[in-house]
Amino acid sequence: MLARVEAIVLQYGRDAVLRRLAHPFWFQSFGAVMGMDWHSSGITTSVLGALKRGLAPVAHELGIHVCGGRI
Repeated sequence: MLARVEAIVLQYGRDAVLRRLAHPFWFQSFGAVMGMDWHSSGITTSVLGALKRGLAPVAHELGIHVCGGRI
């Protein structure tokens, strides 16, 4: 999952990551890729928590910092 976000940043820029995360279908699909059920409750919290934890070591390099989500 982290590799996908890094690839989007490197290929298209930070704004592209934010546009994708803001798109409801893309966000649901991203959650499904990480193993969540498509209609799962709490998918937002889980996806943001995973992004927060995964991106923390490279947040300054990528220029993306995640707020929210559970750890």
